[in-house]
Amino acid sequence: QQLQRSRHAMGDLGHALKTPLAVLKNRCNPDLRLNDPDLHQLMHDQVSQMEGQVRRALSRARVAAGATAANRFSPEEDLPLVIMTLERAHGRQLAFEIRGLNGATLPFEREDMLELFGNLLDNAFKWADSRIAVRFELDEVMCVAVVEDDGPGIPPARRDTVLQRGERLDERQQGYGLGLAIAHDLAVAYQGTLALQDSDPGGLAVKVCLPLPR
Repeated sequence: QQLQRSRHAMGDLGHALKTPLAVLKNRCNPDLRLNDPDLHQLMHDQVSQMEGQVRRALSRARVAAGATAANRFSPEEDLPLVIMTLERAHGRQLAFEIRGLNGATLPFEREDMLELFGNLLDNAFKWADSRIAVRFELDEVMCVAVVEDDGPGIPPARRDTVLQRGERLDERQQGYGLGLAIAHDLAVAYQGTLALQDSDPGGLAVKVCLPLPR
């Protein structure tokens, strides 16, 4: 499993860099010559994010399901930061909500979860009409998270296909179809599952089930 993950590392790395690179590209236009007091901070933040993605991609083989998390994942604090980055990258704002945690943190490595949910939210941003929601359900043995949007969804016959690397439903949409595949790989690495379903608003719902470490 580690060998297979290592073989995919470079493809994952390129995809992980896509969002911050898009932000930089969008800002590096003729207006760059104007005096923008916020530009330096923006560039610094995004480059720092890319460096972090490089470190995570190159160390992905170390992920072991059930390992004690050095930095616990706090969705109510961490995911809004992901949303802010995606708003800049995609140039749009959507309604966003997180439900079911009431301040709880999760015993999973924070960087791995940022990559997993970052890819799911990036996909949702591309297709949602106006809103995205993340719902959590916890019990003594399992964490269940559902990321849903109100976009066009994915036909049931195509859902297995889009979880394969390199597959895309719409060649006009930017990206290489790695996002859902990377999220699926990370869920499996934690001995969990990822499934595509219909959302209540009529779009796509991605259900992630991760067993809690004992």
